[in-house]
Amino acid sequence: MYCRNKAWHHQAYLFAKAGADIAYPTDVLFVEKDICEWRIFDELAIAAYWTGHYVESKKLCEKLLAMPLAADDAERVRENLQFALEKLTVFKV
Repeated sequence: MYCRNKAWHHQAYLFAKAGADIAYPTDVLFVEKDICEWRIFDELAIAAYWTGHYVESKKLCEKLLAMPLAADDAERVRENLQFALEKLTVFKV
């Protein structure tokens, strides 16, 4: 999120990609459950979009929308999905 807020999109993508590959920890004392369950994928979807990985962004948004998200988060993810779809339509990927 820090990198995204600084518009360091490639760094955001690399960090989010690495974070998304980390298995859910078994010692959950200081684990933010929502980050492990869906927020890391949300960050990755956004970073993927800004780095031109539109197919990946689309798939991640679809994955997120299959999860039980709060209404405002679901709406934002739907909008992000639409942005990715528009790019895919333009580039016919």
